[in-house]
Amino acid sequence: MEMLFKLYPQSALGNLIIAAIFYAGYWLLRASPSVYARSLWLPAVAWLVAALWELAIAIFSPEANIRVDLLVIVPLLLLLSLWGLVRAFLWRPA
Repeated sequence: MEMLFKLYPQSALGNLIIAAIFYAGYWLLRASPSVYARSLWLPAVAWLVAALWELAIAIFSPEANIRVDLLVIVPLLLLLSLWGLVRAFLWRPA
């Protein structure tokens, strides 16, 4: 579990950069018939929501040292990201 938390950027800017990467991946791959690029939208939106959440935490409770919310957020974001990447590159529409 500790390795999962090392992968998570604990800043709004880091989360926003990851959301932008998924969004850019969608725009770059959307014309390719062999890639299901629409599945990259869900991880992009999830990382954007995580960026907004991190910004809210930084603004409204900057003294938060123990972040229990990350026990749910980090695995969910990583699973959604993995799902989006696998579905985009390995799943073929019928």
